[in-house]
Amino acid sequence: MPRFYFDFNDGGGADDEGCEMKDDATARSEALSMLLTIARDDMQGDDRALTASVRDESDKVVFQATLSVVGRRPG
Repeated sequence: MPRFYFDFNDGGGADDEGCEMKDDATARSEALSMLLTIARDDMQGDDRALTASVRDESDKVVFQATLSVVGRRPG
C-alpha cells in the first residue's frame, strides 16, 4: 500500500512518518477530515486559514486544500 504524508500549517511541522492509504482519493478524504477536526478543535479568532498538503512517497504534492473562516461582528 502506498504511503502518504500530511502537512498542515497549524504549527505541527512536516509529517515524517506518513500513513499507508489505499490510494490518492483515500488520502484526500483523510486530509479533508483532518482539516475539519483541526478547525473544530483549534480555531481561535475571527479570521483563520488552515492548509493541508498531501505528499506521496516520492515527496510530490498530490493534494492541497485550504479551509478559511472569516468572522465579522455585526455593527
